[in-house]
Amino acid sequence: MAPYSTKEAEQKGELRASMDSALAAKTGDPSARMGWTAAKFRNRIFVRYWIELLGWPPHIPFKNPGKAAMADIRELQTLLDAGELRFVDVPAAERTAGNVSIARACPAVLFAPPLPDYGRRNVGRRAARGFDTHGNVRPRRYERNGPKSMKLVEGVVDSAEPYTEDGLPQMFKDRVHMVYKDGSWWPVA
Repeated sequence: MAPYSTKEAEQKGELRASMDSALAAKTGDPSARMGWTAAKFRNRIFVRYWIELLGWPPHIPFKNPGKAAMADIRELQTLLDAGELRFVDVPAAERTAGNVSIARACPAVLFAPPLPDYGRRNVGRRAARGFDTHGNVRPRRYERNGPKSMKLVEGVVDSAEPYTEDGLPQMFKDRVHMVYKDGSWWPVA
């Protein structure tokens, strides 16, 4: 094996070589190589040899080891060495399925699930005002060090009744909650 410039690059190369040797052993084809994109995996391995990869952890996206985190590389290598990550034959019933989708052939998710959208992250913030003569960032005119509310507030219940006795909704006008009583609107006490 060629020398690597870093220990991380060496571990990534070892994972690639281990996957290629496991694939070659399963297929009997010494020239079989792992496809690290979903389309290449489907075309080079799944459809060509009717072999799938089982045991890929669901929290690790399926991608080239060169772009993966080192903790993921180590976990994949451990699973491969333990035999939990392995190549197996595709069942005969699935071989006649015509065009096999990439999602079916791919051993894991192609990307991490998206985070919930809580809105813009820069609400209430200002851009830097530039630099002074010494190259330091100018501070804001007014520091805003007050508390910020959480992005997601759970379990908060308003104590005011949402409807009045006559079935009309409350009104919020000029920062005052008002209810309809006796033919006119009154502030909530």
